[in-house]
Amino acid sequence: MLRDQASGNHVRLFHRLQNIDRTMGPLLAPLARAFKGHVIEDEKHSTHKGTPGSRIIDFRVSKDPLGSCAGKGSNCAFNKPVACYACFRFEPWLDAPHEKVLVRLESERENWSTDDRMAAVNDEPIRAVKEVIALCAQVWQQRAQQEAEAAS
Repeated sequence: MLRDQASGNHVRLFHRLQNIDRTMGPLLAPLARAFKGHVIEDEKHSTHKGTPGSRIIDFRVSKDPLGSCAGKGSNCAFNKPVACYACFRFEPWLDAPHEKVLVRLESERENWSTDDRMAAVNDEPIRAVKEVIALCAQVWQQRAQQEAEAAS
């Protein structure tokens, strides 16, 4: 008898947790995102349009800018561009070489594979770069779909 009662309690608890997850999931989703900024077309669409210090470049992967800083990059002590991807002020450009940044970060992570703590240092930026890449792909896919619909 006790076993059936315990099973029933577990089932009720499971259903309550599912309801909480359904209710709270959409509210908590923005907190789980690693990328906090918003993708923009190019520098012309950035908050500070060419202001010195606003361009974010990683010369290790490309001479082309990755995006802009809505804070003009001033008074920022974080590691550019790695920390930028997880910053709410980062405005990654749609056509920027984000894939190259991802390759570099994943390579660095692999170099630290013997030390889990060091390897994990860039995990959040890696997730953020992947989110930026996915958002850019989504924009390109929507544009291609709109062009196809306009052509038909």
